[in-house]
Order: sequence, then C-alpha cells, then structure tokens
Amino acid sequence: MEDESMWGKLYFDTGELSYEGFIKDKMPCGVGVSYFKNGNKHFEGIFADWFIEIGREFYENGVLRYEGVYNKGPRTYYGPRYFTKGKLYREDGTPWFDGVFLIFHSFSVGMPLYEGEKSFYQGIIYHEDGTEEIIDKPYESFLKRDDGQMFYRDFEKKL
Repeated sequence: MEDESMWGKLYFDTGELSYEGFIKDKMPCGVGVSYFKNGNKHFEGIFADWFIEIGREFYENGVLRYEGVYNKGPRTYYGPRYFTKGKLYREDGTPWFDGVFLIFHSFSVGMPLYEGEKSFYQGIIYHEDGTEEIIDKPYESFLKRDDGQMFYRDFEKKL
C-alpha cells in the first residue's frame, strides 16, 4: 500500500540522519523529527512534504527557537514555511515574542521575509532587560515598507 505513510528514517547524502518519523512517497508526512547534519534536532512536530506545520524549531546549537504553528495550505510562494502564531526564543534560550507574526512576501510569489521585531504583529515582546511589552499593531502599518515595496499578510488578509 504505497499511499499509506510508514515509520522510517531518511538520511543526508553524506550518511547522517536527516529525519525520523512517518514517511510517505519518500518525504516526511506526519509526526517526526528532522535533524541538522551535526545531529541536533532541527524540527519536531507534524510534517507535510518536508515542511513542518505545527511543532518546534531549534537553532543549530540545540536551543529551542520557536514553538507553535507554521503557515499551512497551498504554497503559492518560494521558500520555507514560516511562523504564524507561537512563541519565539532568542539563541540563548530566553523568550523573545509570544503571539501572532506578520510575514512579508515580495510580490505574490516572493520569498517569505521574517524581519525580527518588524514581524511581530499582536502579542507580547520580552525585552532583554526583563520588561514586557504588549503590542497590537494596525494592519495598515505593514502594507508598505520603507523601500516602497508592497507586501501582504498571508493568513487573514491579502492585498
């Protein structure tokens, strides 16, 4: 039964484990863990065609980077899945943001552009000095960048 997913492992061309979990058509599909070549976890969660939909992402040094939901649905752009709602951590493991992200695309099929705090839309920013800031930016403030390019929000409104 080729249409069913099965538990298995995938490897980099150089022999290191790249993924362990459910596989369908030689691609991650379902619960699993992907790895960096150094053996540390990269993603763990629920995958669809090499892309994670919900779960956790790690920095290459093994520290948790993000836990939450990634964009879903048909891919009408170039590039990886991106954060939509969840908790983002700094490379030292301290919380950075918890909430909704606004990720820009250049034109309708462009690469997703995560721009740090510019991509924080609604939620709580955890500043390095220990203070917290609640943000709720108006959507209209994101439609035009300083360089004049227009962007749209992928998961509620589209230009």
